[in-house]
Amino acid sequence: MKKVAAMIIILLLGTMLLGTTAALAKETTAVDENDFDNFQTVITSGILGEDMVFDVMPEGYNYYPTEHKGTIERLYYTTDAYDDGETYTKYVTVYLPYGYDPEDKDTRYNVLYFQHGNASSPNALWDAGVPKFNSLNMIDNMFDPDHQLMDPMIIISPTYYFDCDETMLHTDPADGPAGDSRYEGIAGNFYREIVEDLIPQIESRYNVYCEDFSEEGIKASRDHRAFSGYSRGSCCTWYVMHHDMEYFGYFMPMSANILPEGKGIGGDSEEDIFTPEDAYGYIKEALDANPDLDVFVFATAGGEKDGAGQNMIPQMQCFYDHPETFSYGLDPEENNFYFALSEFRHMDLVMPYTLYNARNILFK
Repeated sequence: MKKVAAMIIILLLGTMLLGTTAALAKETTAVDENDFDNFQTVITSGILGEDMVFDVMPEGYNYYPTEHKGTIERLYYTTDAYDDGETYTKYVTVYLPYGYDPEDKDTRYNVLYFQHGNASSPNALWDAGVPKFNSLNMIDNMFDPDHQLMDPMIIISPTYYFDCDETMLHTDPADGPAGDSRYEGIAGNFYREIVEDLIPQIESRYNVYCEDFSEEGIKASRDHRAFSGYSRGSCCTWYVMHHDMEYFGYFMPMSANILPEGKGIGGDSEEDIFTPEDAYGYIKEALDANPDLDVFVFATAGGEKDGAGQNMIPQMQCFYDHPETFSYGLDPEENNFYFALSEFRHMDLVMPYTLYNARNILFK
Protein backbone atom coordinates (compact mmCIF):
# COMPACT_ATOMS: atom_id res chain seq x y z
CA MET A 1 0.00 0.00 0.00
CA LYS A 2 1.52 3.32 -1.08
CA LYS A 3 2.17 5.88 1.69
CA VAL A 4 -0.47 8.57 1.37
CA ALA A 5 -2.25 10.76 3.85
CA ALA A 6 -5.62 9.19 3.04
CA MET A 7 -7.37 7.27 0.30
CA ILE A 8 -10.83 8.67 -0.19
CA ILE A 9 -13.05 7.10 -2.74
CA ILE A 10 -16.38 8.82 -2.62
CA LEU A 11 -19.05 7.08 -4.68
CA LEU A 12 -22.20 9.14 -4.33
CA LEU A 13 -25.31 6.94 -4.60
CA GLY A 14 -28.84 8.24 -4.46
CA THR A 15 -32.36 8.40 -5.73
CA MET A 16 -31.29 9.78 -9.12
CA LEU A 17 -28.22 11.15 -10.89
CA LEU A 18 -28.91 14.86 -10.43
CA GLY A 19 -30.46 14.69 -13.86
CA THR A 20 -32.01 18.17 -13.64
CA THR A 21 -28.74 19.90 -12.83
CA ALA A 22 -27.75 21.97 -15.84
CA ALA A 23 -24.03 21.34 -15.50
CA LEU A 24 -24.42 17.57 -15.21
CA ALA A 25 -23.68 15.28 -18.16
CA LYS A 26 -24.25 11.53 -18.23
CA GLU A 27 -23.27 8.75 -20.60
CA THR A 28 -24.47 5.16 -20.30
CA THR A 29 -24.06 1.92 -22.15
CA ALA A 30 -26.87 -0.59 -22.59
CA VAL A 31 -27.33 -3.46 -20.14
CA ASP A 32 -28.64 -6.92 -21.04
CA GLU A 33 -30.35 -8.30 -17.93
CA ASN A 34 -29.55 -11.86 -19.04
CA ASP A 35 -25.87 -11.17 -19.35
CA PHE A 36 -22.87 -11.22 -17.02
CA ASP A 37 -20.64 -9.27 -19.37
CA ASN A 38 -22.31 -5.98 -20.37
CA PHE A 39 -21.50 -3.43 -17.70
CA GLN A 40 -23.12 -0.01 -17.52
CA THR A 41 -20.84 3.01 -17.15
CA VAL A 42 -22.17 6.27 -15.76
CA ILE A 43 -19.98 9.32 -16.42
CA THR A 44 -20.89 12.49 -14.57
CA SER A 45 -19.47 15.95 -15.27
CA GLY A 46 -20.00 19.32 -13.65
CA ILE A 47 -19.57 18.63 -9.96
CA LEU A 48 -15.84 18.79 -9.22
CA GLY A 49 -14.74 19.96 -12.64
CA GLU A 50 -13.52 16.48 -13.55
CA ASP A 51 -15.42 13.49 -14.89
CA MET A 52 -16.59 10.97 -12.33
CA VAL A 53 -17.03 7.34 -13.40
CA PHE A 54 -19.34 4.77 -11.80
CA ASP A 55 -19.72 1.22 -13.13
CA VAL A 56 -22.83 -0.94 -12.66
CA MET A 57 -22.83 -4.73 -12.88
CA PRO A 58 -25.23 -6.41 -15.32
CA GLU A 59 -28.51 -7.55 -13.83
CA GLY A 60 -27.38 -11.14 -14.11
CA TYR A 61 -25.57 -10.58 -10.83
CA ASN A 62 -28.92 -9.79 -9.21
CA TYR A 63 -31.20 -12.40 -10.71
CA TYR A 64 -29.19 -15.51 -11.44
CA PRO A 65 -28.50 -17.70 -8.40
CA THR A 66 -25.16 -19.42 -8.36
CA GLU A 67 -24.36 -22.92 -7.21
CA HIS A 68 -21.38 -21.43 -5.39
CA LYS A 69 -23.25 -19.84 -2.52
CA GLY A 70 -21.83 -18.25 0.58
CA THR A 71 -23.32 -18.80 4.03
CA ILE A 72 -24.74 -16.46 6.68
CA GLU A 73 -24.12 -16.98 10.38
CA ARG A 74 -25.39 -15.10 13.44
CA LEU A 75 -22.91 -14.79 16.27
CA TYR A 76 -23.09 -13.19 19.70
CA TYR A 77 -20.64 -11.17 21.75
CA THR A 78 -20.68 -9.05 24.90
CA THR A 79 -19.59 -5.47 25.48
CA ASP A 80 -19.12 -3.28 28.53
CA ALA A 81 -17.70 -0.31 26.59
CA TYR A 82 -20.33 2.22 27.68
CA ASP A 83 -19.05 3.13 31.17
CA ASP A 84 -22.47 2.51 32.72
CA GLY A 85 -21.69 -0.65 34.69
CA GLU A 86 -23.70 -2.80 32.26
CA THR A 87 -22.62 -5.72 30.09
CA TYR A 88 -24.67 -5.98 26.90
CA THR A 89 -25.13 -9.05 24.71
CA LYS A 90 -25.30 -8.19 21.02
CA TYR A 91 -25.20 -10.05 17.71
CA VAL A 92 -23.75 -9.70 14.22
CA THR A 93 -24.45 -11.47 10.96
CA VAL A 94 -21.41 -12.88 9.16
CA TYR A 95 -21.17 -13.68 5.45
CA LEU A 96 -18.69 -16.44 4.62
CA PRO A 97 -17.89 -16.78 0.90
CA TYR A 98 -18.21 -20.00 -1.04
CA GLY A 99 -15.27 -22.27 -0.34
CA TYR A 100 -14.58 -21.00 3.16
CA ASP A 101 -13.21 -23.92 5.17
CA PRO A 102 -12.69 -23.41 8.90
CA GLU A 103 -10.05 -26.14 8.87
CA ASP A 104 -8.01 -24.50 6.11
CA LYS A 105 -5.75 -22.28 8.18
CA ASP A 106 -3.52 -21.55 5.20
CA THR A 107 -6.25 -19.61 3.34
CA ARG A 108 -6.96 -16.27 4.96
CA TYR A 109 -9.59 -13.66 4.18
CA ASN A 110 -9.86 -9.90 4.30
CA VAL A 111 -12.74 -8.56 6.40
CA LEU A 112 -15.28 -5.89 5.50
CA TYR A 113 -17.56 -4.56 8.23
CA PHE A 114 -20.89 -3.21 6.95
CA GLN A 115 -22.91 -0.92 9.22
CA HIS A 116 -26.64 -0.70 8.42
CA GLY A 117 -28.68 2.49 8.21
CA ASN A 118 -31.26 4.06 10.50
CA ALA A 119 -34.05 1.69 11.63
CA SER A 120 -32.35 -1.24 9.92
CA SER A 121 -30.59 -4.29 11.38
CA PRO A 122 -27.67 -6.68 10.78
CA ASN A 123 -30.12 -8.86 8.81
CA ALA A 124 -31.17 -6.29 6.21
CA LEU A 125 -28.27 -6.61 3.78
CA TRP A 126 -29.03 -10.29 3.26
CA ASP A 127 -32.75 -9.83 2.50
CA ALA A 128 -33.77 -11.06 -0.97
CA GLY A 129 -37.17 -9.35 -0.82
CA VAL A 130 -36.23 -6.70 -3.39
CA PRO A 131 -35.25 -8.65 -6.54
CA LYS A 132 -33.47 -5.73 -8.18
CA PHE A 133 -31.27 -5.40 -5.11
CA ASN A 134 -30.67 -9.00 -4.11
CA SER A 135 -27.49 -8.23 -2.19
CA LEU A 136 -26.79 -11.79 -1.12
CA ASN A 137 -27.09 -13.13 -4.66
CA MET A 138 -25.05 -10.24 -6.03
CA ILE A 139 -22.20 -10.79 -3.60
CA ASP A 140 -22.29 -14.55 -4.22
CA ASN A 141 -21.92 -13.89 -7.96
CA MET A 142 -19.22 -11.26 -7.46
CA PHE A 143 -17.12 -13.88 -5.63
CA ASP A 144 -18.24 -16.85 -7.77
CA PRO A 145 -15.28 -18.34 -9.68
CA ASP A 146 -17.51 -18.46 -12.79
CA HIS A 147 -18.26 -14.71 -12.73
CA GLN A 148 -15.69 -13.45 -10.25
CA LEU A 149 -15.20 -9.69 -10.03
CA MET A 150 -13.07 -9.54 -6.91
CA ASP A 151 -11.42 -11.74 -4.32
CA PRO A 152 -13.83 -13.29 -1.80
CA MET A 153 -13.94 -11.70 1.64
CA ILE A 154 -15.73 -12.10 4.95
CA ILE A 155 -18.46 -9.49 5.56
CA ILE A 156 -19.56 -8.75 9.12
CA SER A 157 -22.69 -6.68 9.76
CA PRO A 158 -23.00 -5.26 13.31
CA THR A 159 -25.50 -2.86 14.90
CA TYR A 160 -25.17 0.26 17.02
CA TYR A 161 -28.57 -0.52 18.59
CA PHE A 162 -28.76 -2.21 21.99
CA ASP A 163 -32.13 -3.89 21.46
CA CYS A 164 -32.23 -5.16 17.87
CA ASP A 165 -34.77 -7.88 17.03
CA GLU A 166 -32.92 -10.88 15.65
CA THR A 167 -35.80 -11.94 13.40
CA MET A 168 -36.55 -8.57 11.76
CA LEU A 169 -35.03 -6.53 8.97
CA HIS A 170 -35.87 -3.26 10.68
CA THR A 171 -35.62 -1.91 14.20
CA ASP A 172 -38.62 -0.34 15.95
CA PRO A 173 -38.44 2.31 17.15
CA ALA A 174 -35.85 3.75 14.78
CA ASP A 175 -34.58 6.09 17.50
CA GLY A 176 -34.06 3.27 19.99
CA PRO A 177 -31.09 3.19 22.38
CA ALA A 178 -27.84 3.15 20.40
CA GLY A 179 -24.16 3.71 21.02
CA ASP A 180 -23.11 5.65 17.92
CA SER A 181 -23.48 9.05 19.65
CA ARG A 182 -26.98 9.55 18.18
CA TYR A 183 -28.93 8.70 21.36
CA GLU A 184 -29.14 11.13 24.24
CA GLY A 185 -27.99 9.73 27.55
CA ILE A 186 -25.83 6.92 26.14
CA ALA A 187 -22.10 7.44 25.68
CA GLY A 188 -21.09 7.42 22.01
CA ASN A 189 -18.68 4.55 22.57
CA PHE A 190 -19.61 2.29 19.67
CA TYR A 191 -16.14 2.94 18.25
CA ARG A 192 -14.73 1.40 21.45
CA GLU A 193 -17.13 -1.53 21.30
CA ILE A 194 -15.90 -2.32 17.78
CA VAL A 195 -12.22 -2.60 18.61
CA GLU A 196 -12.42 -3.73 22.25
CA ASP A 197 -15.13 -6.37 21.91
CA LEU A 198 -16.53 -6.98 18.42
CA ILE A 199 -13.27 -7.58 16.55
CA PRO A 200 -11.59 -9.81 19.14
CA GLN A 201 -14.72 -11.84 19.94
CA ILE A 202 -16.09 -12.28 16.42
CA GLU A 203 -13.31 -11.87 13.88
CA SER A 204 -11.05 -14.16 15.92
CA ARG A 205 -13.34 -17.09 15.13
CA TYR A 206 -12.42 -17.04 11.45
CA ASN A 207 -9.42 -17.57 9.17
CA VAL A 208 -8.41 -13.94 8.81
CA TYR A 209 -5.05 -12.22 8.53
CA CYS A 210 -5.04 -11.10 12.16
CA GLU A 211 -3.50 -13.77 14.36
CA ASP A 212 -3.01 -11.75 17.56
CA PHE A 213 -6.18 -10.08 18.82
CA SER A 214 -4.49 -7.87 21.33
CA GLU A 215 -4.79 -4.13 20.69
CA GLU A 216 -1.43 -4.09 18.96
CA GLY A 217 -2.18 -7.22 16.94
CA ILE A 218 -5.44 -5.74 15.62
CA LYS A 219 -3.62 -2.55 14.65
CA ALA A 220 -0.92 -4.55 12.87
CA SER A 221 -3.52 -6.27 10.64
CA ARG A 222 -5.42 -3.06 9.68
CA ASP A 223 -4.50 -3.37 5.98
CA HIS A 224 -6.79 -6.43 5.83
CA ARG A 225 -9.79 -4.75 7.46
CA ALA A 226 -12.34 -2.24 6.12
CA PHE A 227 -15.29 -0.47 7.74
CA SER A 228 -18.29 0.62 5.67
CA GLY A 229 -21.80 1.87 6.27
CA TYR A 230 -24.87 3.28 4.56
CA SER A 231 -26.96 6.33 5.55
CA ARG A 232 -26.77 6.52 9.36
CA GLY A 233 -24.18 3.79 8.97
CA SER A 234 -22.24 6.22 6.80
CA CYS A 235 -22.26 8.83 9.58
CA CYS A 236 -21.06 6.03 11.84
CA THR A 237 -18.28 5.14 9.38
CA TRP A 238 -16.93 8.69 9.37
CA TYR A 239 -16.95 8.68 13.15
CA VAL A 240 -15.25 5.28 13.30
CA MET A 241 -12.61 6.64 10.94
CA HIS A 242 -12.07 9.62 13.22
CA HIS A 243 -11.59 7.39 16.28
CA ASP A 244 -10.36 4.02 14.96
CA MET A 245 -8.05 4.78 12.05
CA GLU A 246 -5.31 2.70 13.66
CA TYR A 247 -7.44 -0.46 13.34
CA PHE A 248 -8.82 -0.15 9.80
CA GLY A 249 -6.98 0.45 6.55
CA TYR A 250 -10.10 1.26 4.49
CA PHE A 251 -13.38 3.09 5.05
CA MET A 252 -16.51 3.08 2.85
CA PRO A 253 -19.07 5.63 4.14
CA MET A 254 -22.07 5.58 1.78
CA SER A 255 -24.86 8.13 1.41
CA ALA A 256 -24.49 10.40 4.43
CA ASN A 257 -22.31 13.33 5.32
CA ILE A 258 -20.00 13.91 8.24
CA LEU A 259 -22.05 15.12 11.23
CA PRO A 260 -21.06 16.51 14.63
CA GLU A 261 -21.07 13.66 17.12
CA GLY A 262 -24.25 13.60 19.15
CA LYS A 263 -26.30 15.47 16.55
CA GLY A 264 -29.26 14.12 14.60
CA ILE A 265 -29.39 12.70 11.10
CA GLY A 266 -30.25 15.00 8.21
CA GLY A 267 -30.95 18.14 10.27
CA ASP A 268 -31.03 21.46 8.46
CA SER A 269 -29.83 23.70 11.25
CA GLU A 270 -26.24 24.83 11.57
CA GLU A 271 -26.04 22.83 14.81
CA ASP A 272 -26.81 19.59 12.95
CA ILE A 273 -24.40 19.96 10.03
CA PHE A 274 -20.65 20.38 9.98
CA THR A 275 -19.53 23.12 7.65
CA PRO A 276 -17.38 21.75 4.83
CA GLU A 277 -14.27 23.00 6.61
CA ASP A 278 -15.46 21.42 9.88
CA ALA A 279 -15.90 18.08 8.10
CA TYR A 280 -12.49 18.35 6.49
CA GLY A 281 -10.94 19.22 9.83
CA TYR A 282 -12.67 16.32 11.58
CA ILE A 283 -11.10 13.78 9.23
CA LYS A 284 -7.78 15.61 8.94
CA GLU A 285 -7.48 15.49 12.73
CA ALA A 286 -7.35 11.69 12.51
CA LEU A 287 -4.88 11.82 9.64
CA ASP A 288 -2.61 14.21 11.49
CA ALA A 289 -2.70 11.96 14.56
CA ASN A 290 -1.55 9.01 12.41
CA PRO A 291 0.89 10.47 9.89
CA ASP A 292 2.54 7.13 9.14
CA LEU A 293 -0.70 5.31 8.26
CA ASP A 294 -2.14 4.80 4.79
CA VAL A 295 -5.93 5.04 4.63
CA PHE A 296 -8.37 4.36 1.81
CA VAL A 297 -11.89 5.69 2.33
CA PHE A 298 -14.62 4.44 0.00
CA ALA A 299 -17.77 6.45 0.68
CA THR A 300 -21.22 6.88 -0.90
CA ALA A 301 -24.12 9.33 -0.57
CA GLY A 302 -27.30 10.29 -2.39
CA GLY A 303 -28.29 12.65 -5.19
CA GLU A 304 -30.61 15.67 -5.32
CA LYS A 305 -33.54 13.93 -3.63
CA ASP A 306 -31.31 12.61 -0.86
CA GLY A 307 -30.79 15.30 1.77
CA ALA A 308 -27.87 13.47 3.33
CA GLY A 309 -26.26 13.22 -0.09
CA GLN A 310 -26.72 16.89 -0.80
CA ASN A 311 -25.16 17.78 2.55
CA MET A 312 -22.19 15.60 1.62
CA ILE A 313 -21.49 17.30 -1.71
CA PRO A 314 -20.03 20.56 -0.32
CA GLN A 315 -17.99 18.57 2.20
CA MET A 316 -16.46 16.50 -0.58
CA GLN A 317 -15.91 19.66 -2.64
CA CYS A 318 -13.90 20.97 0.31
CA PHE A 319 -11.82 17.79 0.34
CA TYR A 320 -11.20 18.26 -3.37
CA ASP A 321 -10.14 21.85 -2.72
CA HIS A 322 -7.38 20.65 -0.36
CA PRO A 323 -5.01 18.86 -2.76
CA GLU A 324 -2.27 19.02 -0.15
CA THR A 325 -4.28 16.35 1.68
CA PHE A 326 -6.51 14.70 -0.91
CA SER A 327 -5.47 13.89 -4.49
CA TYR A 328 -8.37 13.23 -6.87
CA GLY A 329 -8.22 10.17 -9.12
CA LEU A 330 -8.57 6.38 -9.39
CA ASP A 331 -4.92 5.34 -9.26
CA PRO A 332 -4.14 4.14 -5.71
CA GLU A 333 -0.46 4.65 -6.41
CA GLU A 334 -0.96 8.33 -7.21
CA ASN A 335 -4.31 9.46 -5.80
CA ASN A 336 -6.16 9.31 -2.49
CA PHE A 337 -9.60 10.75 -3.26
CA TYR A 338 -12.41 9.88 -5.65
CA PHE A 339 -15.99 11.08 -5.91
CA ALA A 340 -18.72 9.73 -8.21
CA LEU A 341 -22.47 9.59 -8.71
CA SER A 342 -24.75 6.75 -9.71
CA GLU A 343 -28.46 6.50 -10.49
CA PHE A 344 -29.54 4.42 -7.49
CA ARG A 345 -32.07 5.46 -4.89
CA HIS A 346 -31.30 5.62 -1.18
CA MET A 347 -31.22 2.12 0.32
CA ASP A 348 -28.67 -0.11 2.07
CA LEU A 349 -29.04 -2.78 -0.60
CA VAL A 350 -26.96 -0.88 -3.16
CA MET A 351 -23.85 -1.66 -1.12
CA PRO A 352 -22.59 -4.39 -3.54
CA TYR A 353 -22.41 -1.83 -6.36
CA THR A 354 -20.18 0.37 -4.26
CA LEU A 355 -18.10 -2.64 -3.31
CA TYR A 356 -17.66 -3.47 -6.98
CA ASN A 357 -16.45 0.04 -7.77
CA ALA A 358 -13.86 -0.28 -5.00
CA ARG A 359 -12.53 -3.57 -6.34
CA ASN A 360 -9.22 -2.08 -7.47
CA ILE A 361 -8.74 -0.13 -4.25
CA LEU A 362 -9.73 -2.32 -1.30
CA PHE A 363 -7.01 -4.50 0.18
CA LYS A 364 -4.52 -3.59 -2.54
